[in-house]
Amino acid sequence: MSPTSWLCFIGDDFTGSTDALELLTLGGLRTSLFTYVPSVQDIAGLDAFGIATDLRSESADQIEHVLKDLLPRVAALPVRLIHYKVCSTFDSSPDIGSIGRAIDVAFDQLKPRYIPVMPGAPSLGRYCVFGNLFARYGSDGSVYRLDRHPSVSQHPITPMTEADLVKHLAKQTRRPIELIDVRFLFSPPAISPGHIALFDTLTHQDLHAMGLILDRPKEARFIVGSSGVESSLLTRWSFSAKPLSYKPSIGPRLVMCGSCSPVSIGQTCFALQSGFKEVVLTERAHEDVIHLLRCGQDVVLHTNPSVNRTDAREVSRLMAESALRVLENVKISRLVIAGGDTSGAIARHLRIASLRMVAPLVRGAPVVMASAPGSPADGLELVFKGGQVGSKDFFIRAFQGETRS
Repeated sequence: MSPTSWLCFIGDDFTGSTDALELLTLGGLRTSLFTYVPSVQDIAGLDAFGIATDLRSESADQIEHVLKDLLPRVAALPVRLIHYKVCSTFDSSPDIGSIGRAIDVAFDQLKPRYIPVMPGAPSLGRYCVFGNLFARYGSDGSVYRLDRHPSVSQHPITPMTEADLVKHLAKQTRRPIELIDVRFLFSPPAISPGHIALFDTLTHQDLHAMGLILDRPKEARFIVGSSGVESSLLTRWSFSAKPLSYKPSIGPRLVMCGSCSPVSIGQTCFALQSGFKEVVLTERAHEDVIHLLRCGQDVVLHTNPSVNRTDAREVSRLMAESALRVLENVKISRLVIAGGDTSGAIARHLRIASLRMVAPLVRGAPVVMASAPGSPADGLELVFKGGQVGSKDFFIRAFQGETRS
């Protein structure tokens, strides 16, 4: 085996990072997700690896500060391609979660000839056509342009009010943007040096075209996009996947939901109707959770959707502190967490060092196992779920075995 890993993905949030981890693992690559920049020794024997961050919720200046340190260290590792993994709905702004600022830093630090941007992910219901991004919503398969999407357009921090990604990104970067639309994916024009190239993706066939475009490290070692990047590259790489299976969790079940998306709220309601006990997030909510779990009750700890939804950091802090206190007092085999910011905060507070995939569950939200030496989370199975992921019974199914939709 070559000592060079095929891919490093840098996730701008935790749920997006486990999404990429899932695709690569199912594609047959030995993959681990780290919460720090690993050493050469850490990645020995891995075909791919990831680094989970919370940059999607950070200021543009903080993104620049972090990536100026992180990118040169990653580039110094034996890795073929570097993927800056962003949410497939591209929710970002010039001030918060700026994808454009990340691109500017990458140009300055890595000096690529150009940077390809691929937002589409057909398997997740994300389609980019003539530069406009569309996303599936709910379990009925309805697809909306982002600026009309029932959830993404109403995001409490970075609402997507512009579906044209050329216009959207132009507000965040100083670099020129070229659009390569669906008509030219199989015969793309030459990209001007120093430019950003935004590529449409509509069908699974387009992934094959994108695989040919992206797997060119001498031209563009740094790639920006959704997990469609992994899907595209896997059409080029030949690995033998091993089947993964797992058993239902044992003991009382705990869901921690910091997401206020309509999908997550619906999943919380379904869990409560199915017998889970409700605890609303407060400074002392962990006490009620511990009591109920000790009594053998299943619990959903969630934030009240009627509170000020812009205070995401406070919600994440309370969720993270609650998670640690609960795990210090009650033994559970699997923890389900909903919400990107919540997932990242809990992972940091539990001192998780790395994750590996145990088995698929629902596309984009696999079951993973934590390595967290000295933490009550060491060896814990977790599911990190984005706000838009899963059917209404997701929180029930997340504790069962051999299930996927």
